[in-house]
Amino acid sequence: MRSSAGVLLSLCLIVSAARLNGETFYGPTSATNKFLIASNESVVISSIVSAAGLLNGDVMASNSAYAVHLYPSGTGRYALAGPVELRIPSACALYFKRVQNISIRTILLTGNDNTNGFLVSVPAGKTVEFFDSLDGDVIPNAFLVKTGFGSNQVQVVGGQRLDGPVDVRFYNTISGNVASFSYWFVEDVFQNPNALVPSASQAPQIFVEKSGDLNRWQPVAIFGQSLGSNTFYRLRITK
Repeated sequence: MRSSAGVLLSLCLIVSAARLNGETFYGPTSATNKFLIASNESVVISSIVSAAGLLNGDVMASNSAYAVHLYPSGTGRYALAGPVELRIPSACALYFKRVQNISIRTILLTGNDNTNGFLVSVPAGKTVEFFDSLDGDVIPNAFLVKTGFGSNQVQVVGGQRLDGPVDVRFYNTISGNVASFSYWFVEDVFQNPNALVPSASQAPQIFVEKSGDLNRWQPVAIFGQSLGSNTFYRLRITK
């Protein structure tokens, strides 16, 4: 007879519905002023202020540069997954929130890549959602590949969702490297980047955090307050 041990911790979490602290990067980039995104970390950018309209820059990843073109906005929805550096050579202010262990991926396309491209593979039971493109002036060729439906060229824009199983392969038709869309799987509800984007009501978010030493904390669950301000939460650990 197999035995099992279980520990049930019922936590009536009086969760402070606080906002995750945002940060602002003030450009330009310099040797002492860098916008770095570390490994196992992502940033969600929701506001862009520039001195002269279009903000040009690049993303440095694995010693390669990928062009970025960002337009001023207070309602943007951009994301970058590390380890990378976002370099902006002109005056700017980028408001963002930084999170760890979140399953965001960024599409980086090499110049004139019409062979390999970048594959976004959506497994069965998963749904992919795209952020706004980091270079809206470049529209990559995207092919939707679905069993029984063949391969069809489509146009991808921020906010779109696709249910798996399906593949989307992106190709770059211009000569320069380009940073394009970032994306995530919406079933990863405990790491929901949409909760980091400011809403018109500026409703606070609810964060459940973990720590190994009670000093350094990392968010493991992110919820909008729409779940209910009087909601009870329970942590259950089984073995």
